[in-house]
Amino acid sequence: MTKIKTFDVLVVYTNAIAASASSNNNVLSPFQLSKGRTNYNESYSYFLKTCEKNNLKSAFVTSKDIIGGGTASCYWLYKNNKWIKVNQPCYSQFIFEKLSPVNSKQKQRINILFSDPKVRPFNSPAFFSLFYDKQKTYRVLEDFAIPTVAVTNKSSVGVHAALNKIRVLTAAHPHASDFSNRFVLKDRYGSGGNNVYLVDSLNPQKDILNIMRKNKNISFILQPFAQFNTGYAYNKSAGFIDIRMIYVGQRVVQVYIRRAKKGDFRCNEHQGGELHYITLKEVPLKVRVFAERIAQDLDVDSELYALDLVVSNSGNVFLMEGNIRPGIDWNLSLKKNERMAKKLIRVIVGEIAKRAAPATPKYISPVSDQNIYEPLTL
Repeated sequence: MTKIKTFDVLVVYTNAIAASASSNNNVLSPFQLSKGRTNYNESYSYFLKTCEKNNLKSAFVTSKDIIGGGTASCYWLYKNNKWIKVNQPCYSQFIFEKLSPVNSKQKQRINILFSDPKVRPFNSPAFFSLFYDKQKTYRVLEDFAIPTVAVTNKSSVGVHAALNKIRVLTAAHPHASDFSNRFVLKDRYGSGGNNVYLVDSLNPQKDILNIMRKNKNISFILQPFAQFNTGYAYNKSAGFIDIRMIYVGQRVVQVYIRRAKKGDFRCNEHQGGELHYITLKEVPLKVRVFAERIAQDLDVDSELYALDLVVSNSGNVFLMEGNIRPGIDWNLSLKKNERMAKKLIRVIVGEIAKRAAPATPKYISPVSDQNIYEPLTL
């Protein structure tokens, strides 16, 4: 009988991006150049090293490797500054996963991974679904979010009905003047600014139908286009900028702004946006107050999440999106970004240490980061 190696935590990443430890000998690390994510090797090697410093036994696996509850057929380790493949089953009752149920196969793998009731994810499934589904985000956080309508019927009649509904919602909004007559069509379950389209007001129904015909497997939501290109300035320079506030429970642990590239409104780094870390004190007071109200409404103690906030041209604050899995990677050419991303990794691993091994008080808190655990003060 094959011996199963037990770990305190398994990092589980989608096989659409990461390579399995069962890959051929030419594959020397989980993230390959062909996927355009080689910098992730730095992030997750640091993650595993930080686990080790926190007295946590950890390994990296992909969704392809899942064979049972908390169990994978093989795994990656990071030892002596290199990735090592181990062709042996492994198991853990604590999972830090970067998986999304984007198709039936991935849904099945996630269900198998958590089929053992003893196996726990870092974030609860209920909280995951709140921000994974953008329509649900709006339904739960309607007082803070931009009006949102799910386009559930992809016919001409269905799109016409969705347009009418979003117009009614927008007109009834207390800050209706913050929205233009254009629309944003967005992947309901997407991330990274992918499959997000600006729809002109001239013939929106035709444009939306054309986009949906080209993306038949994507579920879309429809929103009014918020005007926020002059609402907030970073270093005295305005533009389409969002403010991302990362929380663990009620605690703000990191803040940065993202500015869209010229000619675009999407602030995501993966769409060419630029990222700049800022302190909590640099966040406008009204944005801090707004974010605090959302955090209080969510009323969670230890979930990891991010709030992406924008300031409209007339000065009102909106929740653009919530994010259940803020990235832990960094631009390898920017040392400050590396320091801050590593700081977030230390926060996450410190939280894992408290939960995965509650009987073991020894874990390393982020060095010189004690202040990030303080409640937000306004």
